Amino acid sequence: MSVSEVVGTQAWDDASGENLYVMENHAPIIQHAVTKFHLSTKVTRIETIGDDPKDPKVLVRTENSTFEFDEVVVAVSLWCLQHSQLDFSPPLPDRIQTAISNASYSSLEKVYITFSTAFWDGPNPNPTSSDEPSTAFPAFAHFHNSEPYVPEYRRHWSIEMLPLFSPRVFGPHAKLTLLIYTHDLLAEHVRFLIRGLDPDSEAYYNALNTFFKPYYSRLPHYVGSSPGCVPSGFLATDWHGDDLAGNRWYTNFQASSRESFEEGEGEWIRLDVERFTEGTELMGAAEVQLQSDLIR
Repeated sequence: MSVSEVVGTQAWDDASGENLYVMENHAPIIQHAVTKFHLSTKVTRIETIGDDPKDPKVLVRTENSTFEFDEVVVAVSLWCLQHSQLDFSPPLPDRIQTAISNASYSSLEKVYITFSTAFWDGPNPNPTSSDEPSTAFPAFAHFHNSEPYVPEYRRHWSIEMLPLFSPRVFGPHAKLTLLIYTHDLLAEHVRFLIRGLDPDSEAYYNALNTFFKPYYSRLPHYVGSSPGCVPSGFLATDWHGDDLAGNRWYTNFQASSRESFEEGEGEWIRLDVERFTEGTELMGAAEVQLQSDLIR
């Protein structure tokens, strides 16, 4: 059974092809395949052993123990691979190592804003006779020119917003939540606002609500006096503070310029992406899939 069959994925149409959302996080994988957890255990080496190619074994070595498996799936950050935090025996193929060296590791943080109603996707909560008929909210919103409604120092920061409510996209897993992507300086600024604050505290809520209200308040059918337009909760990631994640979040392959991309660099990037995602088989042994974060 494939991972996608175990997890359950939902596709949506995109200009570049099909995108898959993992609808139920890792719970189905755990229920299907995992019988024991080893938490707070750092893996240092993955080693294929055995002379019989039809019956290989994989050793997973940690700082204090060694475990033996038939197959191993590896999903680690690009930072770990680029800084040799995990050894492979035999080594990863040259084509995979080249792709790892060429990839970039960029910063991104997510902020989840939950409401009691999806006011942006329905009729005005306080309708008037002049209201136009409601239309479905787009699957994605990009705030790239916020000059009229935020302080000057924030006007060049790009905000990307994805509603998680669409029944067409998310089916029974739809949430009354807005997912916001923040990058680079913006991501660091949001981290600064909530640094040291308890996620369940009023101070945490107020810091994030003050910052993001100028954005969500511009969504369709927003009415400040309506309880359904007031967030019921916030949650922000902190990948920058996670050493094992390499203090970053996602992987990309950058072109030097549009001209160089069109002149042939794009083909090299395409090959790197293919190598990076294809996985590799060690010594003809159990398949080891190598996936590092999300390639955007």
